[in-house]
Amino acid sequence: MDRQPIKRNWEEAEPENLFDDAAIRRRCFLPEDATSPNLDVLNHGIMKPGLRLPWFLHEDKDEMIVVLQGAGVMHFKSAEPIDLKRGDTLCVPAGTEHSLENTGDTDFEAIFFKVLC
Repeated sequence: MDRQPIKRNWEEAEPENLFDDAAIRRRCFLPEDATSPNLDVLNHGIMKPGLRLPWFLHEDKDEMIVVLQGAGVMHFKSAEPIDLKRGDTLCVPAGTEHSLENTGDTDFEAIFFKVLC
């Protein structure tokens, strides 16, 4: 069966309120949507100022982040923290424990996608 292009608008995706409404996640694409078996998920996320997410670990997935607005820091248990701002892209390798923090005074907004290794 031929696969057809899929278009989504993250503003139309159902928002998931996380961390006592301090963050919103919208799932844009799920594994069943992908034309590649390596794309796991694509999310749009917004974090309120001052929020730091808990530690995450994706054993078999690289996580790519594209910062759309705001300022933050990606913390690592095994590396120095990395400052993030609008326009930055970051690849968190599979197996790397990480925690994202909004260090700005406005919302931190980004696209997150995970790729199976």
